[in-house]
Amino acid sequence: MEKQVNSILKACYHQIRNIGCIRKYITEDACKTLVQSLVISRLDYCNVLLYNLPATLLNRLQKVQNCAARLITRTRKHEHISPVLFSLHWLTSPVPPTIQDFSPYIHDYPWDVSNLFD
Repeated sequence: MEKQVNSILKACYHQIRNIGCIRKYITEDACKTLVQSLVISRLDYCNVLLYNLPATLLNRLQKVQNCAARLITRTRKHEHISPVLFSLHWLTSPVPPTIQDFSPYIHDYPWDVSNLFD
């Protein structure tokens, strides 16, 4: 799976670098559209396969998303990224929520489905 993540990272950073070359000539909305279509779409594609990845690989994917957000908003490297991600309405991780995140809702059903998730 590490080869797949490396491939995603390589493609994303390549697109970020290309967009960065023309960033001063385009508006923030145009940059956001380019980043979402060329970078974020690669992070989102088949993200269910990223379930149970080691934290090191997930952190590398998160760095790509942070870099893309900094490119759009022209945020400096040492500024906090959480408000930037919030302003763009992006999640802080490219990985979808897990079944355990919904465990409080599992017992609300009239039938017992909790044994399906063990």
